[in-house]
Amino acid sequence: MSKRARVTYNDETVESPARPGKETARSGAAARGGVALVEGSAPRQSQETLGLLANRLRTVALLLGAGFAVFLLRELFSFQQYVTGPHANVFFAHVVVTLLLALLAQRLCVKCEKVHNRLRVAELLIFGGQLFSFSSLATTICFLPR
Repeated sequence: MSKRARVTYNDETVESPARPGKETARSGAAARGGVALVEGSAPRQSQETLGLLANRLRTVALLLGAGFAVFLLRELFSFQQYVTGPHANVFFAHVVVTLLLALLAQRLCVKCEKVHNRLRVAELLIFGGQLFSFSSLATTICFLPR
């Protein structure tokens, strides 16, 4: 048996020589030099990536909208407490965010081109709407007289 040196992660990669009797199509230098750019490629996001983002945003908008709608129905059963009390701004923020999520989910489901051209704005509205709703709740809780 021959003793081989132990290979580590930072050793140089050595290409094995071609087997005798087999001709290679190109030599190593020619193979490395044959790089071509894909026609029509651009630094912008591809349609496939935009479609994937739109699908994920649609799923998030539907799930969050359903969750917000369930809690909105719960708040409607104690309507007087939320509308006339100090929680009125939380109730109205909740209504606005629920309607916004429903609208964005609907526009993403029908593949509205205006929304698909501005997916980052839709993403900001979906996740920023939650921030708006929860920050109104937090300010109401923090500043309520005890």
